[in-house]
Amino acid sequence: MDIQAEINWIHQEIIDSNTVYNIDINNALEDISKGNVYSEDQAREIAKKWGRK
Repeated sequence: MDIQAEINWIHQEIIDSNTVYNIDINNALEDISKGNVYSEDQAREIAKKWGRK
């Protein structure tokens, strides 16, 4: 077992996960700055529809 290889793999997985997470955050912030947001009531209605599927 190569412990250093395992550590390197884990480290790379963390970096990859953070990259995807940061892209999602950046996209959300961009949507907010453009005014692409839902009201609380709209969000509840959307959540209800998702819950039925």
